[in-house]
Amino acid sequence: MSKIVQAVNAMIAKPDAITDVIPASAADRDELFFLYDRKYKWSIMKTPADDYLLYYYPGDQSIEVLAAMDEEWNTFNQYVHYSTKDLGTKEARQTFAELFGIVKERRYDMDKVLDKIIRDVPF
Repeated sequence: MSKIVQAVNAMIAKPDAITDVIPASAADRDELFFLYDRKYKWSIMKTPADDYLLYYYPGDQSIEVLAAMDEEWNTFNQYVHYSTKDLGTKEARQTFAELFGIVKERRYDMDKVLDKIIRDVPF
């Protein structure tokens, strides 16, 4: 198993460490930016070909600045890129897909919504 798949599995195991989820401002990108452990900047997206792309941003830019970039991406190179297509394993695809789902749920605070729905129904 590759180290990035291990790291993504660690993120999945601690979903509460995924915070500050912000969608990309560019309308043509279905990308979600987020912090892990309040310090590691990431983004994840699903491509039209059903592959997942995961980026790590080591630079000084805030997650808000990264999410707001549009044409700047043409010259920006301060990231590390991982792709399920490049990794080429079923495990990588499943792991990245699960992370994408968790990040999307965190964007809408689904844990709180679901907890409230469950609490409101007398069983």
